[in-house]
Amino acid sequence: MALLGPTSFQGDGWDWESGFPNGDWARFESYMKRVRSFSYDGQLYNDGEFARDHLTPDVPAKLLYYVATNNGGYLLPHVLKIRWRASTDNNLQLVLPFLSPTLQGIDVEAQWEVSSSATRRLLRSLHSVLPHDLVSFRFVPNEEGLDGLEAGIEHVIVGRTNLQTLRIPTCPMNATMFIPKLRILETECNSTWNSGPEYPGGVDLDEKHIKEMGSAWRDLEALHISARRWHDGPIDSSVGTPIASLVVFIQSFSPKLQKLAIYLNLSDTPAPPDPPVSFPSLEFFSVGTSELGYSAEELMKVLQFLGAVLPTRIEFVNSDVPGYDWSRSIFQPHEDGRLTTHPTWDALSGMLLRVRKVGPNEA
Repeated sequence: MALLGPTSFQGDGWDWESGFPNGDWARFESYMKRVRSFSYDGQLYNDGEFARDHLTPDVPAKLLYYVATNNGGYLLPHVLKIRWRASTDNNLQLVLPFLSPTLQGIDVEAQWEVSSSATRRLLRSLHSVLPHDLVSFRFVPNEEGLDGLEAGIEHVIVGRTNLQTLRIPTCPMNATMFIPKLRILETECNSTWNSGPEYPGGVDLDEKHIKEMGSAWRDLEALHISARRWHDGPIDSSVGTPIASLVVFIQSFSPKLQKLAIYLNLSDTPAPPDPPVSFPSLEFFSVGTSELGYSAEELMKVLQFLGAVLPTRIEFVNSDVPGYDWSRSIFQPHEDGRLTTHPTWDALSGMLLRVRKVGPNEA
């Protein structure tokens, strides 16, 4: 900003003292051409005060106008990645001037006071302006922004067949999602399959769905689908993907699969598969907020089954509890470094670790 004139902090953020940029255009343009990655955090407050790195709301509009009056090009003509954190409706829409046809990945988080209507408006715009060869798309709304989001997400995804990384809050489980180059899919979804019933609170997969996914996503390396859900009261035996379906995952998915997070139904845990089968390349496994009972019999059944289908390199089962910051990737540790947070799953992981170290007959 300083290349285009003196700046100062003016109560609600940084702006040009003259009110409008009027500095060295040629030098500014040369710098903008070098930008490959751009990050913006529109957090308004920091410990009760205005954040000192916050821009006034009209700065992006002024920059865009300045670029247009000089050469009609893009503000960041060679940008590859954009990370955008918005705390208000206005902050959210201001990402648009920074987009360009060179963009490969975009990561947007709507925080705090962003409304559901502003979230939907931005998705409509992104559908029109994002490059069709986009490689990575992450979109995290706040709680209010989840309302009516699935159609907007689907419009952004449709036709973008080069997508390799997709991190979204809801997923239209139909042909739109079967992107052949997809390598990473993370979604916390309230969704429907095109031919199936609605699952409030998440998607539960049957064998047909798992086989369709495995056939469509041959390059998939990481899959998180609806593993973190809110629940209270007694364990609901009708919710979740049956734990026995992990065998179908093994049989249907490519050996490239390295990370899996899924909400499991443990009400009818079978004996370990015979003949034995195991994930060939899996390095990370999470059950999210799956509900595990406290009985020794149930723990032993689940331990024996998971011990059989998970490769020996996996020594513990990762988990979450309702209420944690779910904007965090399930494949990343919590702020305190933990990967697992549920006490019963912690107990099972301890048992699994002992089995891995000393063998099943001595654990």
